[in-house]
This record gives sequence, structure tokens and C-alpha cells, in this order.
Amino acid sequence: MFHKRLLPSLLLALISGLPMLVIAQLEDENTEQNLSATNAKLPIKILADEVEVDPNNNISVYSGNVELRQGEMSLTADSLTASVKNGQLNRLEARGKPARFSAVLSDGRPVLGEATSIDFKAAKEILVLKGEGLLKQGGNSINNDRIEFNLKTGHFNAGGKESNGRVEVILQPASE
Repeated sequence: MFHKRLLPSLLLALISGLPMLVIAQLEDENTEQNLSATNAKLPIKILADEVEVDPNNNISVYSGNVELRQGEMSLTADSLTASVKNGQLNRLEARGKPARFSAVLSDGRPVLGEATSIDFKAAKEILVLKGEGLLKQGGNSINNDRIEFNLKTGHFNAGGKESNGRVEVILQPASE
């Protein structure tokens, strides 16, 4: 009897406390979409070995083989902490050896990245790669301990005061 009362309460806490993290049906593949890095209006699907939800603080922690997908953006990590503010996804903090992401920019260009820590600031659509950061687009790449990448604009910066070491950039020659 206790379990029958507990389960609906737990499900209600999951749904009401973290509405942006509820797994929902993906849009029909034939539906035309405006390509953007995150497709922020699309649902987020998260798979993990385990999840712990703190509805009082609007935080959920996913651990073990974490996979996240939202539209054209995907992320894999060993662990992922998600926070919600005012009913909207606020921040994702992914950790891994390495954590990886891929996205398609609004102009259709794919971008890949990896680092030991990837923080996603949802409102600004900014990724911060920390610890052995690598960002790739086509044959071009950038390596540094800290890379900040704007998914909306494609703008990035690397190095600076918070970084250890020099920035390495590899640019491929333009094809003829």
C-alpha cells in the first residue's frame, strides 16, 4: 500500500519540478525544422544508468553512461547535473573522461567538442569546455584547457586567465 501512494507522488515531483527534463516524443522526422544548435523548443531526452532528483532545489543528477539529445545537439558523459530555474532549463554540467558533444549550427555546419568538463548555459546557448578541451569543425580544430563556444553565433574564445597553457589552432587550407 505504501508503494502505491509513494510512486504517484514521486512521479508528480519529477514532472512538476523538472518540466524541461521530461522525456517526450520527438517530432516527426518529416517535419521541417529550423536548424539551430540546440533547437531549444524541442524536448530533451536523457538516458543514464541512474538518476537522483532533488525537486526542492530543482536539480537532477544523472550518472553512468549519460546520453542527452535535443534536436541536433547530443552530449555523452559519465555524469550530468541539470538545474532548472523558473520552469526552464538553466544549466547542464557534464563530466567525463572525456565528456563529448556534437551540434549542428544554424548554418548547417556540424561542430564537435570534448573536455573533462562541459558546462552548458542554456539561456545564452554557451558551452564552456574545461580540461583538455578540443573543438572541431570540419578539418579545423582548437585545443586548450578552457574553450568557450557560443552555439548561436559560432563565436569562440580560448585561453586567457583561467587557462593553463597555450592555445593550439589547426586551420586547413581552403579547397580550390
